[in-house]
Amino acid sequence: MYLEQIHQRYPLLRPAELWRLQEERTPVAAHRIGDIPIAQRYGVFKLYMVYAIGATLLQLTNKSAEVLPERFYMTALQHMAAARDPRTMQNTEAMTLLVIYHLRSASGMGLWYMIGLAMRTCIDLGMHRKSYEKGLSPTIIQARWRLFRTVYSIERVIAFPWSAAELSQLKSQVQRREQ
Repeated sequence: MYLEQIHQRYPLLRPAELWRLQEERTPVAAHRIGDIPIAQRYGVFKLYMVYAIGATLLQLTNKSAEVLPERFYMTALQHMAAARDPRTMQNTEAMTLLVIYHLRSASGMGLWYMIGLAMRTCIDLGMHRKSYEKGLSPTIIQARWRLFRTVYSIERVIAFPWSAAELSQLKSQVQRREQ
């Protein structure tokens, strides 16, 4: 569901990476959380966020009421520590996955703040500038561009309607004061 619906619009993650993480899921699940290396924990986080997003889409389209997105989400959050280093691609990617999940969930917790922080981090890391790509591999350059493009697109989607609503509210407040 994620690759069919979300990836088409927000190509944040590479499908090949998701399939690799899916294949590695069973051996990793046999370990306690503290015994899993940080790099693998981040992969588990991404995979379970994709599961949570997909399960949310299944619920929203009434294709499955059995799958609980919250369970996948809570499992993903147990591995969130792997992406806590600020001002990194991993942290920004993790924030973006959280935003995508909350866009389609009932909570909508802090979407504007989270996507704004992700956007500022992208800009701080120079993801919008070619001059910051010198010495990076083509794979990293592509990943940076996909991340920036996704964050930018989501930020526009979130910011525009809220800004319009706020402007409308402000306009009505001004009109009431003028009366």
